[in-house]
Amino acid sequence: MTKNVIAIAFILILLTAIGSLPLLANRWQAEENDRQVEIAIPGEWVLQKGKLQLAQLQLFKEAGATTVLLEAVLPKPDDAAMPGELLTTAFKSAALALREQHGWEVMAYIAAERFPVQEEFVKELFKELSAAGIKRVQFAGMEVPGYTSDLEPIANSLIEYKMHAVLVKSQQGALALSRQSGYQSIRSLFFNSQQLQSMTISEAVDTFELGVRERGIRLVTFMPQRGGAVEGNEGAAVKRTDYESHVQAIIEQLHRQLKDEYRWGDASPIAEQYSEPSKLWRTLPVVGIGALFLLLAGSVFEALSSRIRTVIILLIAAGTAAIWVLWMAAPAGWSGRIESVIALWGAIAAPSAAVLWMRRWHKRKELSPQEMEAAANNGAVGKNRDIAKSGDIVRNGVGNRSAAIEKRAVGVGHALIKAVAGYAAAVAITSAGIIYVSALLSDIAYLAYIDLFRGVKLLYVGPITIIIIGLLLQGDWFNTWWGDRRGANGAADLAAGDTHRSHLQPRLRSARDTANSRSRKRRNALFIGAALVAGGAGMAYLLARTGNSDMVLPYEGELRQLLSDLFGVRPRTKEWLIGFPLLMIAACMVARYRRGIWLLPLGAIGLCSMVNTFTHLHSPLSISLTRSWTGVLLGGAIGVLFFILADCLWKKRDRQQDVNMEGN
Repeated sequence: MTKNVIAIAFILILLTAIGSLPLLANRWQAEENDRQVEIAIPGEWVLQKGKLQLAQLQLFKEAGATTVLLEAVLPKPDDAAMPGELLTTAFKSAALALREQHGWEVMAYIAAERFPVQEEFVKELFKELSAAGIKRVQFAGMEVPGYTSDLEPIANSLIEYKMHAVLVKSQQGALALSRQSGYQSIRSLFFNSQQLQSMTISEAVDTFELGVRERGIRLVTFMPQRGGAVEGNEGAAVKRTDYESHVQAIIEQLHRQLKDEYRWGDASPIAEQYSEPSKLWRTLPVVGIGALFLLLAGSVFEALSSRIRTVIILLIAAGTAAIWVLWMAAPAGWSGRIESVIALWGAIAAPSAAVLWMRRWHKRKELSPQEMEAAANNGAVGKNRDIAKSGDIVRNGVGNRSAAIEKRAVGVGHALIKAVAGYAAAVAITSAGIIYVSALLSDIAYLAYIDLFRGVKLLYVGPITIIIIGLLLQGDWFNTWWGDRRGANGAADLAAGDTHRSHLQPRLRSARDTANSRSRKRRNALFIGAALVAGGAGMAYLLARTGNSDMVLPYEGELRQLLSDLFGVRPRTKEWLIGFPLLMIAACMVARYRRGIWLLPLGAIGLCSMVNTFTHLHSPLSISLTRSWTGVLLGGAIGVLFFILADCLWKKRDRQQDVNMEGN
């Protein structure tokens, strides 16, 4: 029954993963088309008393700037009678000259307290902005005008005149305005003048480049220096000039580093590049997530009775169908919430099913203790010739204990092949989950950074908890490395490894085995206690670092930069240095010694982080893919090297112990 369920689950996973790939291809194409970047500078740097300073303009243009941020000074909204034209003649003349004569883009910068909230004035303002050739507007202040009353006039005007609002996520009302205007917004990255002056040129360039490459930023804005230059204050004027020179150097270096991959000027929202797929097309990821739960159930509940497993499988199938019907019938607001919950379930199920299935796959290839004992006594088990040979060696009285054990354990090469195969299968199952989550959340609200994937911390805690429960149900949790590492099975070691010596010294062997057993139990108890404490502390630290955390270990910043320089995209530390090496080491130990089961929950950290990487839906798929596969390969290689080194040391120690025992 379990084999049939798992076979059906794998077939569904394969079909739905392949069927969901066109959804990701659609998003990939939109992200490749969305490579137009703008660099905006304050208008006061190139304007003096309403006249363009051509020398300054040319310097910034040669550096790579594309856009001028012009501040629109509007009449006070409490005036009894507002004038017929809201924009000044100087503003409109400068905007037209910059666009038509010098080839610059212009962005209007409007203070919220001066913005007219009446609908007729809003329409008139956007009409004048459009006539001046302005395509985007940035609002100053902590909130968007009309946030507390009505955003609809601004949203409708943006749509009517095909203009874009600059999205500042911390600004109240910015997300609501983007939704109401059909996601016609462009994300901007900027720092105030004090922050930017405190950064070196390299630090600032690295930050802006990271935003453009990995976070979908398409507008880099340099804000004016407020309160700096004052008429007649020579010191303040010099300070302001230094700031402008600092910005110019940053723009030049940023332009050099990005010019081969990005186009410059006239950026557009991702909504203009991306065609959102229908709900019906996104049914495939929902079915795929149900198949992941089916695979998970087949691995977790294998020890239960056939009847209980059947009930669980039917509940999973019925639950998947019910959720799909509810999602299809839900209105727009509730549909997004249900969609995010389904995606979270899939994100938790994928690494859980991957690790537990990897353990099940290794377990199928192992012999039971009874089979191992028979192999040792008879030397005739066809499934494992190495065991048979070791039985012959011991029975014929030739060779020492470590030679028999070395023959009887699975060879390093064979174990590595099995371990790498299991590791690759776990990554493949997790990748299927990533396809489902990314395809299901292929909603423009996520790509435009308006909606965010929720439950990142649960994405780590959930799989690790499920894996521990699964191992407990399978009776594997206490099958640790410390049991008796030096054989493929502890039972076989006692049955075969000591057979020759037991004929000569039965009483001594019995006393030694009893002492060793007690010693092993004490080590196990101490080890399990220490592992629980260390695991709890590690999980607390991991959760503290999860998300947009500023917690960085000493020298980690330098290491991150080195990895970025080597691979182009920095792999995540918790993947290449912690999760994936532990997963590979666990796979190697299980394949060679049937030990190391306790490492599997810790190895799941890499798979969880891999899923988490792709839940940053505003980041380009190409970046997430490069980051994850770099972590998979680098972490796997580290795990293999560590295991080979440790295995050599263990062999050397075992041989020395045997020499000492033979001498005694």
